Amino acid sequence: QEIGLEGETIHVSDESPVGLEVNDTLNAIKTGQLEDKFGWMTKVDKE
Repeated sequence: QEIGLEGETIHVSDESPVGLEVNDTLNAIKTGQLEDKFGWMTKVDKE
C-alpha cells in the first residue's frame, strides 16, 4: 500500500502495525468515517 502527497510516495508495509493504522485512519478521513480536524480534504469538482 502507498500514501502519496505532493509527488512524494510512502510505502506502507502490511507487516507494520503503525503503517496500517496510519493508512486506516487516512482512509476513514477520506470516506467521512472520521472528522477531518486539520482541513486536509479538498473538494474537487467534476468537469
